[in-house]
Amino acid sequence: MRFLSLIPLLTLVGCWSATNADRTSEWSALKDVGRVSCQDWPVPPTDMSSDELITFPHTEPAMVSVGRTRNGQNKNYYMAPGKTFEPDADDLKSVNFGLQALIAGGQQQGGKSVLVLLTHKPDGPSKIEVREMPSNVIRFESPALAARAAAGRALVTDKGVWLAVKFVSGDTATDDLPAKVFYATKGAGGKLALKEFPEVAAGNHWPTFLHQKNGDTLILTHLTANKGQFFITKVAANGVASKRESLQVAVASGVESWAASNAGDRSYLAYVDDDSLVDQANLKIARIRWYDLLPSVIWLKSRSLTDEHVSEPVWMVTPASAILLLPKWIDEESTLASYRVSADDIGSMQVSGIFPKGTRAMSGFTDEEGEKYYAVMRQKGKIGWRFQVCKLKDL
Repeated sequence: MRFLSLIPLLTLVGCWSATNADRTSEWSALKDVGRVSCQDWPVPPTDMSSDELITFPHTEPAMVSVGRTRNGQNKNYYMAPGKTFEPDADDLKSVNFGLQALIAGGQQQGGKSVLVLLTHKPDGPSKIEVREMPSNVIRFESPALAARAAAGRALVTDKGVWLAVKFVSGDTATDDLPAKVFYATKGAGGKLALKEFPEVAAGNHWPTFLHQKNGDTLILTHLTANKGQFFITKVAANGVASKRESLQVAVASGVESWAASNAGDRSYLAYVDDDSLVDQANLKIARIRWYDLLPSVIWLKSRSLTDEHVSEPVWMVTPASAILLLPKWIDEESTLASYRVSADDIGSMQVSGIFPKGTRAMSGFTDEEGEKYYAVMRQKGKIGWRFQVCKLKDL
């Protein structure tokens, strides 16, 4: 996620709020838009922009950003929990992951920030590194993987790391590469023992890992054939995988985008059914679980997306509930819709802020008490991306 420094030797930090008075259209969704206060993610004066901003899933999360210097090199920065509500350049800690590092994900565990990297030497295969932040000490690392990684997505558990990896293959674009799924178990001497799970068969879509309190992990995948189907593979705490099972949720025309998340002891799937750029799409949310030997849909509910476009949904998990964030836009205006999801139902839609067209929500989080709500937003900057941390005041 990105923002840029427009004047050399200075760090520019912008703060703004958007209200109903800022409307330029008659879009009905903006009739009672909630207040939003946004602050730009700081970019050090040595950098032109930020390429990525990774949020460690947690209340009061830590964040890691990837900046791009004026000579085209990557620089990495860490910001500690509690500082990310109002990010300031003075709170950025420069950390060295190496020029070849790919960030796969992070997690806060036991008061510590844990980061998963895929690193490699020039022209060599990748390996997995689990680092503790902000010390940047390598706590665990794997043997070399079969090839060089193009990208990865990770979930850290108490005993190891779930990881989906796309490997470089000629000139094939990363989006078109198949994702392979591994579990890396933490062992003695800081070593990670790898096990691949070909049963998952994720295709070229990133899978989502839903780790359960009993130690099982549900791996949710989406394949585009036959309008788009969702599948779940359960991997038990002992490492034994079930066969892949279809998740019985209705898809009328095709899945445009989707996101899944745990919220306490519940698991949710949200997806946009049909093409919101062309047709009258629907937002569908299901509460799901693994019951006995098969995945089960406890309920599935729908909300119409009439005459409006949407981008990818993002889950914000609070201590009390789950909130789905869904950016919407018409013409040149965009807003952030939110739906509070309980164990039994979907609450009414609320909208927050007015943003430039094309703004995306990248993550959401709360304070420790679950009383203040924040979204990390990304939009185009003059150079690269511009990232902002926005406080949703009326959510």
